[in-house]
Amino acid sequence: MSEKKTLMEEEVSKRKEEWRRMIAHDLRAPLSNILAVLQVIHEVAGARALEPKELELLNISIRSGKRMTELLDLFLDIAKLDEGVMPVDKKEIPLSPVIQSVIEDEIELSQAKNISVKVEVDKEKTVFADERLLARTLQNLLNNALKFTPRGGTISISVDFSNPKTHLLSVKDNGIGIPPGGMATLFDRFHQAQARREGLIQGNGLGLAFCQEAVKAMGGTISVRSELGKGSEFTISLPSRT
Repeated sequence: MSEKKTLMEEEVSKRKEEWRRMIAHDLRAPLSNILAVLQVIHEVAGARALEPKELELLNISIRSGKRMTELLDLFLDIAKLDEGVMPVDKKEIPLSPVIQSVIEDEIELSQAKNISVKVEVDKEKTVFADERLLARTLQNLLNNALKFTPRGGTISISVDFSNPKTHLLSVKDNGIGIPPGGMATLFDRFHQAQARREGLIQGNGLGLAFCQEAVKAMGGTISVRSELGKGSEFTISLPSRT
C-alpha cells in the first residue's frame, strides 16, 4: 500500500510539473507581445515629450516585463536541465574572461551599492565546463550576493586549483547571511515558497535552483556555507578533465 501511495504521489508531482511548464510556455508569448509594444511606445515617445511621471511608469513597465520574461526563461531552462534535454558542451575554457564578463554584466548594481567585487583568479587557468552554463551560474551567484550584501560591502570570487581532480570556484560575500532553517532546501525550487512565507529566505529561489541543475549537468556539485549576519560563501566543485 505504501508503494502504491508513493507511485501516486510521484505521478501527481509529475503532472504538477508538466502543468507548471505549460503555464510558463503559455505566459511567455503574450508577455513578449506586451513588452514589444512597450518598447515601441518608448521608441516613438520622442514624437512628443513625455511627462516625467509618464516616462517613469513606462520604464518601470519595461523593466518588470523583462524581469518576468527572464524568470519564465529561467524556470523553463531548469526544467530542461532536470530532464537532461539542455545541450551541454563541456570543454577547456579560460576562466578569467568568463568571470570578467559576468562582473561587467552586474556592474550597474555593484556601483549603485558601492560594493567592491574582488577577483582572485590566475588569468592563465582553465576549467573543463560548458561556458554558457558556467557564466549563467556565476552570474546568478554574483547577482544573489549583490542583492544581499549591504552598501559598501565586499564580494570575492576565487578559484582553488590545488586538487588536480577538482576545481573549486567560490563566490563569497559579507552580506546578511542565511538563517539555519533556510539552508536545507536552499536549492530546491519546490520548497522555496514555504521557506519565503516563513521568512527563512528571500528572493524567488529560481536562480539557485538553476545553479544546482546547471552544475549537476556539468558533472559538478554546489554547496553553501553561511552565518547569519556575517555573509555566505557558495562553492562550485567541477571535475577536471584529467
